[in-house]
Amino acid sequence: MILINLLPPELRKRRGGVSPVFLSIVVGGAANAAAIGFWVWIAYFRIPAAQQLQAKLTQDELDKGKQAAVVTAMEQEIVNNQARRDTIVGLTARKVYWARTMDDFAQTMDGPWINQSGFEVCISDLSFREGVGTSGRANEAQEIVFDFRIRYKIVGASLVESGQYVKSFYSTIEKSPFWINYGFQGKPEEGYTGDTPRWNSTIGRVMVELPADWRRVQVLTKKPRAGG
Repeated sequence: MILINLLPPELRKRRGGVSPVFLSIVVGGAANAAAIGFWVWIAYFRIPAAQQLQAKLTQDELDKGKQAAVVTAMEQEIVNNQARRDTIVGLTARKVYWARTMDDFAQTMDGPWINQSGFEVCISDLSFREGVGTSGRANEAQEIVFDFRIRYKIVGASLVESGQYVKSFYSTIEKSPFWINYGFQGKPEEGYTGDTPRWNSTIGRVMVELPADWRRVQVLTKKPRAGG
């Protein structure tokens, strides 16, 4: 049997295809739905999640900052306490150190002179001051240096024996507890360039006036720092 389409030509074409209007409505609706869905995902999921993450990171940063401030304060406190400890140890060492030194020095001046007699020593000037030392790192030694300066007169009975007086003076100093026990460096006669004895007719004695510049070093061993 032969089928004959009796519809007009313009209707036959529409019946065989998809309406452009309908297609545009479908595509437009799908695009709008996708856009709305994307906006909902951004507005209700991504933005709140990002805000929560930002808040968490901000709080973590604040917490880390507080912890860092606490650590910094503790480190500064350790440094301050170590400085106080070093100061106290240094002051204590200086005080006791010089008290004993001066006592032994006085006993040496008043004691017997080695291999010579008939003279005495008068100190006309004495001074000491802290010199330049070295400070090591933690756990290393720290040096305290002092310059010990005296001006003294040897007063004896014989002009001929004045040289022996000087030798006896230096020999006695070198062998004394004053020199041996307190870190004096080198020999007492270092820096000696000669002397000029003078006879004082008023007192009937020979006089030799000399300077002496001595150096002493005290070593303090520093305790390990906290965490060191």
